[in-house]
Formats: sequence, C-alpha cells, structure tokens
Amino acid sequence: MRAVILRLDTPGGEVTASDIIYHEVLAFKERTRVPVVGLMMATTASGGYYIAMACDHLLAHPSSLTGSIGVISIFPDVHELLGKVGVRVNVIKSRTSRTPAAPSGR
Repeated sequence: MRAVILRLDTPGGEVTASDIIYHEVLAFKERTRVPVVGLMMATTASGGYYIAMACDHLLAHPSSLTGSIGVISIFPDVHELLGKVGVRVNVIKSRTSRTPAAPSGR
C-alpha cells in the first residue's frame, strides 16, 4: 500500500470526536509507516480541518469550503442578576495577560 486517502466532508462537530480521530490518524501512520492524504470535499471546517492536520498531504476539491480550527464560546452577561442576589466575583490571575471569562460578559 502506497498511501491511504482519508476523505473528509464535515463541518466539524464535537471536539472530543475530532481529537480522537486526529490521534488515530497519527497512530495509524506511526504503526504502518503509510502516508495519509487528506482529501477535503464539500466542507472541511473546524474539527474536520483539525483532523486534516494529522495528514501528510492535503488536497482540496476546488469548490471545498475549508478552514478554521476554532471554538465558539458563549459568555452570558449575568452581572445584573448576580448583583440582585448579592454575589460578587473576585478574579485571581497568575499573570496580568490572562483574561478569564467574566460574568458580565465584558
């Protein structure tokens, strides 16, 4: 076998599943010494793109929607609610450059 073609067509999905597949591709390559070619079809985004990073070579269909290893985080603004019930938030940081999510959403 000269190579394996891993056909990718996914908008991403759940992070743990993507991470498991990514590491399985790496393990396969190490175990067999067979290169893996990622073939990006209609959509290869987010977790799908992350999986593609485990491949030795990448090919994208000309019309493929490809990109973005990213995360969507939602931070609701609950500072007024916390104030009504008397809850205060104290943030302790190990470095001044760290910016944890604040209950104010700001």
